[in-house]
Amino acid sequence: IEYYLQRDINSSFYMNLVTYFMFNKVAKKIKNIKVIYAYENRSSEKMMLMAMKRYGVNEIYGYFHAPIDERHIAIFISNNEKNIMPLPKKIFVIGKKIKEDLVYYRNFPEEIIEVLGVLKQSFLFNSKKINRKQWSGKILVLLSSEMKKNLLVFLFLKSYEKINLLNVRFRFHPSYFDVEISQIILNSKEGVFNVSRNKNLIDDLYWSDLVIHTNTGSSCEALYMGKPMLHIQTPYGYNDNMLKKCEGLCWSISNHFEMTSVLEIVEKMPDEKFNELYVKSKNYLDDIFEPCRGEVLTQLIDAKM
Repeated sequence: IEYYLQRDINSSFYMNLVTYFMFNKVAKKIKNIKVIYAYENRSSEKMMLMAMKRYGVNEIYGYFHAPIDERHIAIFISNNEKNIMPLPKKIFVIGKKIKEDLVYYRNFPEEIIEVLGVLKQSFLFNSKKINRKQWSGKILVLLSSEMKKNLLVFLFLKSYEKINLLNVRFRFHPSYFDVEISQIILNSKEGVFNVSRNKNLIDDLYWSDLVIHTNTGSSCEALYMGKPMLHIQTPYGYNDNMLKKCEGLCWSISNHFEMTSVLEIVEKMPDEKFNELYVKSKNYLDDIFEPCRGEVLTQLIDAKM
């Protein structure tokens, strides 16, 4: 009985109720409040919106800070939901391509979607592309927030017959660091596998020749900085890849033979061809990421809209 009670208490249903009543109290006690939050259209967000609007709090703004791909199935409004789903007053996005996706493919009201530009990735526009260097077999692995996928990527690389010719560094997702997996990595291939201790992604990108990813927003940042990107398909879940439509420095593989082939292509690629593919990559990303529009940010923070 205790087990099932604990399971139910930790379920999303009860957490949504907690969220609703918590923000009921906040809205009731604090007047003239403006809310700005990371928008993902989760059920807990809708509970927050319902509770706040109940007490007349309407200055609520969401910021969707990442690219959108097929895995974002929650970010969609059906025709039946359009008039009843709780939504913020405005949803700010990182670029015009995201706005188009939300309006034309995911059925969001156009009048509440506005382009703000990137905040977290703003450093990209002040950073120079990392110059290509001679191949040395340094591979950076960007782990996602999904533990099972991370383990499968680790096992895929561990069993690769040519892994001892490489130097592989694993970088954990900003919101997810697993001590056990970190120790497994360090103990498995001494001198080949290591775990990043750098605070900044840029430091790891300068170190690497190529970047491996499953699906994480940092993959876009790495590509923007000029790094070849290798997506590993895993047998777990949906193989989402936000770079799959990019025709630049991007490859996707599912076996060791394909990995060997891609590594050889990248190593032997002439600089002229490499730069040509980088331009294609940057053009693709420029449609997704836009510099922060300062006037929009000021309007959001300082004044009512």
